[in-house]
Amino acid sequence: MGDINILLNNLTEEHIQEVFKNIKEIEETGNKEDIRKLLTFLELEQFPPHVNFETVKKVKFSIIKTLGHLKEKDSLDILIKMLNKGKTRMKNAVSEALGNIGSEIAVEPLIETLKDDTARVSAIKALGQIGSNKAIDCLLEMLHDRDPEVRSAAATSLGQIKDPKALEELTKALEEDSDVNVRRLASIAIGEIGQESSVPVLIKKLDDQFLNVATSSADSLIKIGNPSVKPLVEVIENRLAADALIKIGEASVDELIKALTSENENIRTIAAKCLGKIKSEKSVKFLVRELKNNSDKTLKIMRDSIFFICSSSLMPLAEELNSADEITQDLVVEIFFDIGHLTDNGLERLRNELNTLNPVFQKLIIRALGKLNDRDSIPLLSNIFLSTPHIDVKKEILKTINKLVPGEDMVEVFQHAMEHSDMEIKELAVRAIATSGSSSACNILIKFLGEADENVKMVIVKSLGSISHEYTVNPLLKALKTDDLPLKLAVIEALGNKHDEEATSALINMLQEESTEVKLLTIKSLKKIGDKSAVPALKLLMRNSVADVKQEVEIALEEMEGPKSFWSRLFGA
Repeated sequence: MGDINILLNNLTEEHIQEVFKNIKEIEETGNKEDIRKLLTFLELEQFPPHVNFETVKKVKFSIIKTLGHLKEKDSLDILIKMLNKGKTRMKNAVSEALGNIGSEIAVEPLIETLKDDTARVSAIKALGQIGSNKAIDCLLEMLHDRDPEVRSAAATSLGQIKDPKALEELTKALEEDSDVNVRRLASIAIGEIGQESSVPVLIKKLDDQFLNVATSSADSLIKIGNPSVKPLVEVIENRLAADALIKIGEASVDELIKALTSENENIRTIAAKCLGKIKSEKSVKFLVRELKNNSDKTLKIMRDSIFFICSSSLMPLAEELNSADEITQDLVVEIFFDIGHLTDNGLERLRNELNTLNPVFQKLIIRALGKLNDRDSIPLLSNIFLSTPHIDVKKEILKTINKLVPGEDMVEVFQHAMEHSDMEIKELAVRAIATSGSSSACNILIKFLGEADENVKMVIVKSLGSISHEYTVNPLLKALKTDDLPLKLAVIEALGNKHDEEATSALINMLQEESTEVKLLTIKSLKKIGDKSAVPALKLLMRNSVADVKQEVEIALEEMEGPKSFWSRLFGA
């Protein structure tokens, strides 16, 4: 900024925008020499004849505003003088600047300005910005002014000063003032002061008929924080209370956890929803415990909350799962499914969590991968199967592999499983091999057919029956020679799936067995194969058999040859 005389010479309406620009530059640079020139200008009372009085006022207002923004303490004496002798508009501008500067020196002059009805509001606001306790008494008096704008400003300033001495009057204003905005600002001020004693009245105001008063009361409860939590949980069915608890965050968690066991299901639902939005890992085990104790609606909310909390880490679930019952574990699998299905990189995260040493946790993730049809996890599941000592994990892997339709990459696992001492693992392996249908996997079944105990043999036979490969016929024919009736029946049923001459021939021979049970099942298997070369043997059997066998043969022949004519039925041909 140049010499003050240059400024005065340029002080015309034509050049005033350039002057404003210069003042703005001083605000940006904070140059002390230029600031002193601005102060000199403010003190000038005489101006050249060409300078219009309104132009001078515009420039002075711009300077006062700049001094306030700069928080220029060297301007205090000059501004206070202007406050004392200025008119309304000037007093308002100076009060605003003094509030921005924030010096105790300005408190008494501003209190004096409160006597001017036209400048009262700006002076009150400035006193609040300065934050001096010296202003408390006069601001409390202003809280009873007839002008609601004055009362509003007083409430806000009292909140800025944060002196508990103001609480009683602010509470009265909140409960009794006729102006909605005053009540709203009083509730905000109470929150700024932040005393626990204010919580009950703020809780009450959550039901205020005016939403802005209720909302500001909720915000104040959030500011007060911990002391608000228990009272807020008690009125959690109020939406604003629930939102406040969420915003208070982790400090709300313990009371919300207690609410999960409330007799009121709606409270349980809201508490679960709040915990999910807070994303408190601490709450996961408590949510898991309550999953099965709620209706479908509340159960869904609890599941969703666990999902939100565990969407970044599944580990909070691990601690509780070891003691969880099957119903709860099944519900957790659904949560894992949602994580794998709905979150970014969810499947990859589930696979990574399989490295856990917690077998229950591992088992449930494996089950979820099966539900997600994640075939890419098969190599990882194979490695875990071969390395884990936990039988339950091995079983879960085999069940999951069944769903994923394994291929040749699982042969080593199948071999290992068939050699395991646990009967259920062997049976699951057999079913998995049947599902895979691969030739090398089937060879494992054939190998173990002669070595396995009777229960496993039964499962192997049924599995070989479900596999379409021709090389499964000979092992079944060998197994047919057993003296074990249940196994023999299983082989006969399995051979009924083989459209093979040797299978048909072996079954025809079985018609000579004495056992009616064997004959009946053999007839059904021949009927299923449908090879007409069995017809003569079936007709021969019909002549010398009990009624049940004759009836089954008749059904088989009708299906294989077609319905008999009237004369054939009449003469028994």
